[in-house]
Amino acid sequence: NGKLIATHHKDYQFTVYDCERTVLADIPPLFNDCKSFTINFPDNSTTGKTYLWNFGDGDTSTAYTPAHTYADTGTYNLWLKVDPTSSCGDSIGAVAKIYPGLNTNFSHSGNCLQFPTGFQNLSSLNKNYDSINALQWNFGVPGNFTDTSSQENPSYHYSSPAIYPVTLTVMTEKGCEQTDTQSLNIYDKPPISLSPGDTDMCYKDQLQLNASSTLGGSYSWQPAYNIIGQNAASPTVYPRTDTTYYVTFTDNEKCVNTDSVHLRVKNKLLINAGNDTTICKGDPVFLNGTSNDQYAITWYDNAHQVVAKTLQAQTVPMQNETYTLEATLGTCIADTFMNTRVVPYPVPYAAPDTTICYGDKIQLRGGGGSFYQWFPGSSLSDSIIASPIASPKDTTIYTLTVTDTLGCPKPVDTSVLVGVIPPVPAFAGNDTIITTGQTFQLQATGGNKYLWSPATGLSDPNIPNPLVTGNKDVEYVVKVSIEPEGCYAYDSLHVRYIIGPDIYVPTAFTPNGDGMNDIFRPIPVGIRRIDYFRVYNRWGQLVFQTTQYMKGWNGTFNGKPCDEGGYVWMVKGEDYEGHSIVKKGTVLLIR
Repeated sequence: NGKLIATHHKDYQFTVYDCERTVLADIPPLFNDCKSFTINFPDNSTTGKTYLWNFGDGDTSTAYTPAHTYADTGTYNLWLKVDPTSSCGDSIGAVAKIYPGLNTNFSHSGNCLQFPTGFQNLSSLNKNYDSINALQWNFGVPGNFTDTSSQENPSYHYSSPAIYPVTLTVMTEKGCEQTDTQSLNIYDKPPISLSPGDTDMCYKDQLQLNASSTLGGSYSWQPAYNIIGQNAASPTVYPRTDTTYYVTFTDNEKCVNTDSVHLRVKNKLLINAGNDTTICKGDPVFLNGTSNDQYAITWYDNAHQVVAKTLQAQTVPMQNETYTLEATLGTCIADTFMNTRVVPYPVPYAAPDTTICYGDKIQLRGGGGSFYQWFPGSSLSDSIIASPIASPKDTTIYTLTVTDTLGCPKPVDTSVLVGVIPPVPAFAGNDTIITTGQTFQLQATGGNKYLWSPATGLSDPNIPNPLVTGNKDVEYVVKVSIEPEGCYAYDSLHVRYIIGPDIYVPTAFTPNGDGMNDIFRPIPVGIRRIDYFRVYNRWGQLVFQTTQYMKGWNGTFNGKPCDEGGYVWMVKGEDYEGHSIVKKGTVLLIR
């Protein structure tokens, strides 16, 4: 009666641990789809840990995502512990409804936008221990929150064609809940396909048209012109003029759709094979046919072998060919042709491959065509004739381009090699002075064949190094040849005889740059070696010295011209018998 009867106290002891939680237990709170005694439990908990499941019926598991089969119906309280031996683990509980046998399903009738769509609940369950408590339909219209129903078999009228996700959720007395989702295609016109599409046909032929739909219904064709099976899905037509046939399809829900096919009736196939042509042998010929529409195309050669099946193609004929272009459309056939003339390439020639001496000329010979072009042309007398005169300075490859007017019009190249032997470096030797009565050996270089003239005083005029003996000044000319090419050149030397052996020294010189007496040098006669030649000024200063044969002083000292006046010279040499000759004197420098 509102009066305190007693007071009872109970103590609780809590142990608080200093830890940071690093694990999470995470599973759905309710398992109630009621499909089976077995549940495959999902797990979103922290991975890589230890787990302990208690399924509420006395059974346990340490798997991460276990499957468990319950022995009997009922509602079970289960829980999951993650890291159960740790003071910082985590746990979570859930409820499992085990009333198997629920199967949510539905069907529908009517996909046409013009009429409402009916839905039928086909769901079932085990009525021995459960019954349906509620239904929830959602007809899948985006942004519409009134497209729902809780009726057993509702209907819904859609406002626009689309594919809608329709769901039915079934809830039972035991707390089971299950959803079925199906895609519903609402169309404003029933689907229809038609083959062939717009096409060409021969005026003599028949053609079968084919209409089809994924739905049941009836077909009707218009116009009724030259058609067999006007109310069939696949009638046969045989129009004689261009005609458009229309098919009307009415499905079993009385929804209507229409499609059409346009038939272009051909009385004549217009094709063109192109112009006759001439090609060079080995080159491709380009087949370039044209037509006034799309037909089945075939090219044939002379042997009626198929060359191609397209209007544009290419092939390589090895002889004259007539290519036939054939077009077919049903039983209509048309053909035309083009002629291809195959002509050989020009066969050019150029000659001769040869070798000439430097400065010589050679006539080249070309042929095999009507027009010629030589390259390079700078060393030719005429670069556009068949046989020009060539005057190359170096070894040259001349390329000849030949073009013919009688056969293949394409240019063809050939070439010829003209080797040029460089100028013969004929050298007879330096002019020399010989002691009267002394024998002296000449030494020519530059080739492999020699001829000296005159032969007077020579031991052999046909060798490079004959011995010469005489007492009269003479100029020898040597012809130096390179065999077997026969290239040659001339050189000469002057031999002067003076009483000796001795060293002759001029008494004056004029180093003024006029090319006469500009160098003061000793003139050795019968002397094979100069030991020294020295020049001193009036103060005894050495202004020039040399040991070179026929080397002289140009009248300068340290790069500057010396003064006019007298200078002292000294010379020492050795004659061909090994005797030393020493001489000294003065020379007058005149400017």
